[in-house]
Amino acid sequence: IHRVKESTDIPVVTAEPWYIWLSHPGLAQAVDLIFVNVYPYWDGISIDDAAEYVFAKWQLIKEAFPDKEVIIGETGWPTEGDRNGKSVPSEENQKEFLSRFLTLNQAHNARYFLFEVYDEKWKDKYEGTVGSHWGLYHSNGSMKPLLNDLAPPEAHVATERH
Repeated sequence: IHRVKESTDIPVVTAEPWYIWLSHPGLAQAVDLIFVNVYPYWDGISIDDAAEYVFAKWQLIKEAFPDKEVIIGETGWPTEGDRNGKSVPSEENQKEFLSRFLTLNQAHNARYFLFEVYDEKWKDKYEGTVGSHWGLYHSNGSMKPLLNDLAPPEAHVATERH
């Protein structure tokens, strides 16, 4: 990070899970912005508490590093795969998570990135049963039907994947 900062005048960031920032505070001092990744699924959190959990971890990082802007670098919910503790992948739960997350963000006004746009089948080999099922769209470019009412109409059209 220091080497990159010495060679550019643009902000330098890195993305890490919330607990890495807390256990390595020097990392936060080295970057210009903090991208915190919060995945309630991987932490075994119930869908009932998942969106609130993201904002609780975001707030925790903001309080730990008040001189840094904290951006939710990645968050999302898988639609298929094995359960993890209280976390159950399903299209219904993905819709619930996103709906609640977007509603809560009206009050928090956090900058964020959702993970991810498309399901990526290649991840099956490397990331277990949920790895390829985080997308808002199926791998063929069609939106997952339960998300239609969360997205503007122009986002419903299947896109061509190359």
